[in-house]
Amino acid sequence: MPEPYPQVAYVDTSAGGIYVEAEGLERLTLKFDRIRTDSLDPAQSTDLISAVVDELG
Repeated sequence: MPEPYPQVAYVDTSAGGIYVEAEGLERLTLKFDRIRTDSLDPAQSTDLISAVVDELG
């Protein structure tokens, strides 16, 4: 493949992995950034999981 190489994203789905180039890449990047922004940090995730386990247990 000649340079410059196209930007490519790999998306893992329940039906298998897919590779997305160019047009769909910006949309996926925005979605990933949104998920990362809205996600809890590792300590907060641990606290939430522990609280749910305590509540259910």
